[in-house]
Amino acid sequence: MLSNLPEVKFENRAAYFEGVELLKHVGVLDRNDMRKLYQSCHLIQLGTPKDPRFFVAHYKMLFMLDGRPTPNSLSHSDVGRLHFAVQHMCRLGIASTEYDWRLLKACERSEIKMIAVGDETYQKKQKYNMRSKQW
Repeated sequence: MLSNLPEVKFENRAAYFEGVELLKHVGVLDRNDMRKLYQSCHLIQLGTPKDPRFFVAHYKMLFMLDGRPTPNSLSHSDVGRLHFAVQHMCRLGIASTEYDWRLLKACERSEIKMIAVGDETYQKKQKYNMRSKQW
């Protein structure tokens, strides 16, 4: 599964935090309450603290990696939203990737919602909560 995730690289710590913040503002609207925005993608970190590797993953992929049941199966639209997020980070210069992101099939713009930082109109939600594993 990890081999299918786009790896992104950040120039510095500030760019990493920009990437995290950007992903919080990209998602889909709740069908019942159009003021709720659900975050579609998250950053996951692998590797060592001295040599970290960052991947962008759709929240359904994270459920699968955890071995937990997913709300629905992963769809082409879900993968398209993942590709859109990677493309957007690259276009803004926040991150770079080895993937040729221009070849990734992004979703239709109507399938994804982006909100501006500071826009209080929408309530940001997560369907997957990042947590550290307890050893």
